[in-house]
Amino acid sequence: MKLFNFKKDRPEILEEEDTTPNIRYYFKLLWRKFTKLLSINLLAILQIVPLIAIYFVKTSQDKPTITSTLFPVIQGIADIPIPVEEIDVGPLNQLMLSLSSIQYRIPHETWGMFFIIIGLFVLFVALFGVLNVGFTYLMREMINGNPVFIFSDMKYAIKRNFKQGFLFGLIDALLIIVLVVDFTYLNSLPSGFFGDFMYVGIIAIGLIYFIMRFYMYMMLITFDMKIRKIFKNALIFVMLGIKRNIMAILWTVFLLVINFCVLIIYTPLGIILPILYMPAIPMFTTAYAEYPVIKKYMIDPVPQENEDE
Repeated sequence: MKLFNFKKDRPEILEEEDTTPNIRYYFKLLWRKFTKLLSINLLAILQIVPLIAIYFVKTSQDKPTITSTLFPVIQGIADIPIPVEEIDVGPLNQLMLSLSSIQYRIPHETWGMFFIIIGLFVLFVALFGVLNVGFTYLMREMINGNPVFIFSDMKYAIKRNFKQGFLFGLIDALLIIVLVVDFTYLNSLPSGFFGDFMYVGIIAIGLIYFIMRFYMYMMLITFDMKIRKIFKNALIFVMLGIKRNIMAILWTVFLLVINFCVLIIYTPLGIILPILYMPAIPMFTTAYAEYPVIKKYMIDPVPQENEDE
């Protein structure tokens, strides 16, 4: 069984792995890095915790509170459909029910809650760009087959690209907010040629920008470029990498559909599943789709330095 074959692990006799960036190698690399992606996913979920908190605060209602401990007993008596001789369920009980059900309401729309929401939103926007820089760096290193140390590598990437990543994150967040507001407004307009035309237009613009975001953060951490050039190149890559872009979108949509189906069939499992793989696997997928395109058109054409130059 070649137990004492000490040459079996020598690099020159090992079969070289095919790292062509195709679908087969994607699943092989995904399986190999799956445990690491689970750890990254926990950090990625922490990124959106401010948004989750804002959602629960905005969708909550004033909470009524019963001040009397007699209310449950009297309420039970009042609900008896057939009069009982020993229990008076007449007007006197109704009066006692009214007196014991005095409530006070816990308001949620206060100035304190307003400032909490503003603070959470500012925190999310401030960290949006720099955290995306760190996550993109981790994905690029995993795709290239390099060892990844989550906290130290994220710290290195954020420290190296902090200023540009912070500014780029503000612009990115602002554009996303504008697109969401436009989409919501146009969706509320009555049906008509102008409204339908603008509605389709904002969907197209949103889809193009969604694909552009695949490339923008990757170029930011890979090259020393101005933000204007990053936007320009990202728009070009929407068409140059259209096949890989479509495959990445279809796979992401497939994951969302699977999770939605699980949510309908068994709600607790449908809530737990995103904690395991969303949004880490979509980030890994988009990075796997975009990096070979950037490498082909921006890295490989650059001539390598030699000893004479």
